[in-house]
Amino acid sequence: MDLEETAAYFSQHPLKVKAAGKRILMLPLILLSDDTSGNKSKKWHKFESWYLSLAGLPRSHNTRRDNIHFVCCSDKVSPIDLGGPIAQELTMLETEGTFVFDALYQEMVLVLAPLLCIVCDNPRASELLNHLGSAAIKFCRICMVSTVYLCVH
Repeated sequence: MDLEETAAYFSQHPLKVKAAGKRILMLPLILLSDDTSGNKSKKWHKFESWYLSLAGLPRSHNTRRDNIHFVCCSDKVSPIDLGGPIAQELTMLETEGTFVFDALYQEMVLVLAPLLCIVCDNPRASELLNHLGSAAIKFCRICMVSTVYLCVH
């Protein structure tokens, strides 16, 4: 090892330098996306909605109404266009973090919030991932299982 490699090996982590001695808290997030409607049928007046929840909560608390946070909603913008600014903000929260006051510790802390997963139904997943969904002949681009194979066996 030369001197540069040794210095890099023993240097502090960049987040530790940024935190400057303050606590660093990790809050993994779950992003939820769905199309909602005020009507019984989702055919008319659909709203594209995005919600956020903390992934570290116990399962019994994760689905409670007060733990699901509204992010945005629109009846005129597609979910992909709504998701762009959300992705930028979540990337910033994951890589840079933000300083907030923690009421439990009574001090400023650095919060990092990595995105754990995006939860959505099959049609929304097809739309977000830009694939054909249930209309596709091949379900998976890796294992090549087809609809013909599933119908025969």
